[in-house]
Amino acid sequence: MSLLSLELERRHALNAVQRRERAQVFDRLAKAAVDDGVAARWLASVGLPDSDLRVAVVWAADDADELAADLLITLPDSLVRVVGGEQVELAVPLDTDLPGVLATLATGRAAGIGIGVRPGALVVSLRQARSALPSSLERGRHVHAEIASSRLLLTAVGPPSLQAYADALLGPLDAADRAGELLEALSAFLEHNGHWAAAATALKVHRHTLRSRIDTVERLTGRLMESAQDRHELWLALRARDTAGYRVRPPADSSD
Repeated sequence: MSLLSLELERRHALNAVQRRERAQVFDRLAKAAVDDGVAARWLASVGLPDSDLRVAVVWAADDADELAADLLITLPDSLVRVVGGEQVELAVPLDTDLPGVLATLATGRAAGIGIGVRPGALVVSLRQARSALPSSLERGRHVHAEIASSRLLLTAVGPPSLQAYADALLGPLDAADRAGELLEALSAFLEHNGHWAAAATALKVHRHTLRSRIDTVERLTGRLMESAQDRHELWLALRARDTAGYRVRPPADSSD
């Protein structure tokens, strides 16, 4: 029994150290988007692979520390941290069965799940997961950021819902390289009612450049500009973001 107790204490101590180190890496990645090379070095420093990540935020006001420890043991390639003593935030490789793990370890708890992103854009998936958490609290089930649509605004009006809707549609652009250019192109195209020449003139770029950027927007968001509904939803997402006072910022300085 004594030997077993010592072994359990040793494993607990190792787990605590690992949690602290990985939480520190999570803190750095959660501040702002960074260069993927920098993100890869930070992940490697705690023994994690350089792979696309997806974030979940779980409401665990009663036993956040215990849940965080269980998640780290169950998901050895994850980053886990406790925020405010009530929220557990975790980032896992994209091929991880995150919904399945949450269904087992976070049954009955509210949880928001973000999209998969490149390592340097973890902050985007985190923001999405946080935005989806209020909806999960309301609906009583885990909520993926991708499910947001115009109906969310109609059924749950308020800043959290507005932000969840905008993040769900525009998150893939936020996570992309040259995100600012893509969002500007989308905004100009929609504001000029799909007139290529007028939108290109407003942006001071060639029409071919604008077409290339809009093609990228369609590929990343899965929305088509020839669809009136898709254009409306994208326009509404941009307006929702303006209402919330949110602006996309450029990636932070890529220094260790």
